[in-house]
Amino acid sequence: LLDMRTLWVVIVISYALLGGFQLVLWQLQRRETAMLFWGLSLLCCCIGGALFMVRGLIPDWLSIGVGNMFTATGYLMTTVGLRRFAHRPIRWLWIWPIPLLVGWLYIMVPLFAQNAGPRVVLMAALLSLTCVANLVICRRAQQRERLRLRNIAMVAFATTLVFSIIRATITVWYTPPADFMAPSTTQPLLMLIGLALLLLFNISLMLMPGERLQNQLRRAAQNDALTGLLNRGGLDSQALQQLEQGRQVAQPMSLLLMDLDHFKRVNDNYGHDAGDRLLCEFAETLRTQSRPTDLLARYGGEEFCALLPNANGQAAMAIAERIREHFSQATVAVKGERLGTTVSIGAVEILATETLEQALQRADKALYTAKHEGRNRVMMAVHPSAV
Repeated sequence: LLDMRTLWVVIVISYALLGGFQLVLWQLQRRETAMLFWGLSLLCCCIGGALFMVRGLIPDWLSIGVGNMFTATGYLMTTVGLRRFAHRPIRWLWIWPIPLLVGWLYIMVPLFAQNAGPRVVLMAALLSLTCVANLVICRRAQQRERLRLRNIAMVAFATTLVFSIIRATITVWYTPPADFMAPSTTQPLLMLIGLALLLLFNISLMLMPGERLQNQLRRAAQNDALTGLLNRGGLDSQALQQLEQGRQVAQPMSLLLMDLDHFKRVNDNYGHDAGDRLLCEFAETLRTQSRPTDLLARYGGEEFCALLPNANGQAAMAIAERIREHFSQATVAVKGERLGTTVSIGAVEILATETLEQALQRADKALYTAKHEGRNRVMMAVHPSAV
């Protein structure tokens, strides 16, 4: 037999520590306001638990009514935080009436004020609904931004949902003792399981912003800030992995090296803002005219690169021609006029025996030939044996 009041002390301390730690983390990362709501959620549950813990020492309307009102607010603040973390709007009119209704029912309605069973069932139902909402929010957010810790939180929410249903079912068939704080087996066991689930999903929530920040820093280190494509370092690291995978299954791979024609003239005559717009326009051309599996990078200045997995030389030429033709018709608005330029492309089918750097050198020679022969054209690199 476990003492209920001691368990409540443990739960209240856990809520207080987790809530305080969550608010400290929010102070370190103020842009993630979801952490503020998660911290407030834990502190609301802490207040609710503390009021319930001293039941018998304070009026029941305060212990039961106000205590459960704070607990309900804590459940809902978790959902609010998840919506904020997923960059979704918060509909406060759907939030605040619920804890107020819970408090009113537990204070004014005899069925709830005088019976623990209906109170447990109602709070379990509320927790189940918030868990369903949390799962829906997390699932949709996961489709836009994959986080491993969000998967753990989803498992915790699903488990909590099942636990809430089981708890409500047990309460229907099991009459709690008149003294709810009396030592027993069933209620303390359920509380311990709830405490474990509390720790699991709240720790997951605490660490999710850190995982997001880590992913953002990784992307910033590997992506070009202007165009959003990979930068040279990002291409080098990902291309090596692609090459290794392609060679394991004897898959042909090709590479395109592209350079915008007369780009210096654009910068000199129209300014760097016009040049930046053309770079972004070409990056968009690359995205729309290449395949989802292709690695696209701004290799430096006005030079771009594309690694084409499962593409031989003929397929690479077709993709390159599509890019060249589409970009030759693209323009951007600059100082009341439409400005455009063309692109020269060197293409190469990567040999099984050559490195990425060797393939780039051959593509660079083909690009130089395309420039030398008049620009706005695609040239295929010659095989090394023909040199």
